[in-house]
Amino acid sequence: MPWFSRKSKAQPVQPRLVKIDDQVPLIPFEAYGVSILHPQDWRIFVNPSKPFLYHDGYAKIDRSVVGGDKSQDVSLSLRWAQLNKQVTIDDYVDEIKRQYELKQKKNKSDRYQIDDIRLLEHLPHRAYSIQSSITANHSIYRVLKDDERFKSIEYVTYCEVTDRIVMATICAYGDIFAANRDLFLCMLNSLGCHSAAQELPKNSKAA
Repeated sequence: MPWFSRKSKAQPVQPRLVKIDDQVPLIPFEAYGVSILHPQDWRIFVNPSKPFLYHDGYAKIDRSVVGGDKSQDVSLSLRWAQLNKQVTIDDYVDEIKRQYELKQKKNKSDRYQIDDIRLLEHLPHRAYSIQSSITANHSIYRVLKDDERFKSIEYVTYCEVTDRIVMATICAYGDIFAANRDLFLCMLNSLGCHSAAQELPKNSKAA
């Protein structure tokens, strides 16, 4: 009787980890008076090639999924800077709109779009939320075979106390973004900026 190899049973498809574990506590990241909440298991990156100073700084707080599935990653970037010229937060938002238009003109194969801009009333300073989407068709972005759609929300505010513009941006694939929108908004709503300098009490003396 000939030996026939038994066909192996098809392995069940593992569900995508679209929903971020909401049991992981949110903890604050703070640098030079700029602060934001993020899940405790996300990783913090400070790029040595970019500034990380009181007047000009950048940091990333990423959710990187074990196993290398890049489609599950989420990136939170935090940026603060003092500008060389006097501009209002409204001027800055107008500049963002212009930059998106330039990107679209230069990249015919991709689509850059601002979906929604709103004035925020609940942050300490005048602030805007900017929701945007990118449809990428070229190899720099593409990890999957089909066109990839990214979503992002950026909060931008100007702090009169520290004279800095502060930006926090969360970017993820469309399905990840939709499934975790409430969590992302909770994180962005915690964005804070205050002076890192503290005066000594009047009755104390510097050493």
